[in-house]
Amino acid sequence: MKNLIKKVKGFKIIPEKFKSSTIFDVEEFFDNDFSIKLYQTEEMDINDYIVNNEVEIFGLGEEGLIYFISSITDKNDKELKIKYPESYKSIQRRESSRVDFKGTLELVDFKEAIIEPIDISAGGLKFFSDANLENEKTYQVKLKLNNNININSDIEILKTFKTKDGLNDIRAKFVNINSTDRIALIQYSFQILLENENK
Repeated sequence: MKNLIKKVKGFKIIPEKFKSSTIFDVEEFFDNDFSIKLYQTEEMDINDYIVNNEVEIFGLGEEGLIYFISSITDKNDKELKIKYPESYKSIQRRESSRVDFKGTLELVDFKEAIIEPIDISAGGLKFFSDANLENEKTYQVKLKLNNNININSDIEILKTFKTKDGLNDIRAKFVNINSTDRIALIQYSFQILLENENK
């Protein structure tokens, strides 16, 4: 497990309180655990990382997206020690793989618009709508994932064209999205990928 973790990049960690999710760097490896630094975490969020509590961890490894659950063995301000997990899951896809979007989507400035979400990733989304959105323009959106996590972000329209039924087929990327919301999208995508593999 130590060798696997050494090869993983772009770690994200999720404590019990999702709002305190963040990214981290691995500092050092030991026999039973490894130390990490939550270098972008606010002081108030550090309190949500509790010794002996479980955390979810994601990262991008040679096998694809790596996921495991482990526990915090020690804590010193923003530095934590994490126990090596007994097992992990891997999806043979990149971090921003598109998955079916089972939540709701609202265009903030087009509240009455018809919107039919299609798919989503950590990088962007695709949906049908009767709203006339312009390429390369930015719009505010509100998303609610089916795990009841709400995300507010801007999207930049990459491509839009008419479908046979008159709706616009819209492809967009997330811009100005905070790291916690990005982690929520990665977690959501990973869960959907796992569900699909287990069917």
